[in-house]
Amino acid sequence: MARLSVLIALGVAVLTIFMTEVANEIRRADEDGRVLSAIVADSAIPPLRFDDAPAPASLLAALRHHERVATALLFRQDGSVFAAYPPQAGDDAHYVAWLKTRAEGSGARWSGLTLLVSKRLVSDGEELGSLVLEFELRSIVGRLMLWLGFALLGLAAALVVSREQPETLEF
Repeated sequence: MARLSVLIALGVAVLTIFMTEVANEIRRADEDGRVLSAIVADSAIPPLRFDDAPAPASLLAALRHHERVATALLFRQDGSVFAAYPPQAGDDAHYVAWLKTRAEGSGARWSGLTLLVSKRLVSDGEELGSLVLEFELRSIVGRLMLWLGFALLGLAAALVVSREQPETLEF
């Protein structure tokens, strides 16, 4: 009976830690999205103001180094695509329209395993355009499942060890 109590306590502890990790990963992804969008937005304002197309293209291309960024679109004030990452993302009119609709206004929105962060680009009181970043969070799920697998492996090892040990401990 003592073994069962210990296993239940370990199971509850693992579940609690797992839920805490999920909440932390969601908070981290949300924070990453907001910070990255602020950095990109600040860097995108001068090219929008002066209609310098090559600069934002290289700025958005640098997002390839961030594992979670799936798409980034920089829009002019009139709603047309000024720059896109990946470059072909701006060519799909249906996808662009869907993304603009989902990311209306400014802020962060979750949709399943996707985080959309949008930011209106304003300089000196003049709205120049907007930025939409789409973060794909499947890599987080993979890491959490790996973590859960190790935790379950540890619980299984604890069960095996508890069967091998004689009941000499008294509670």
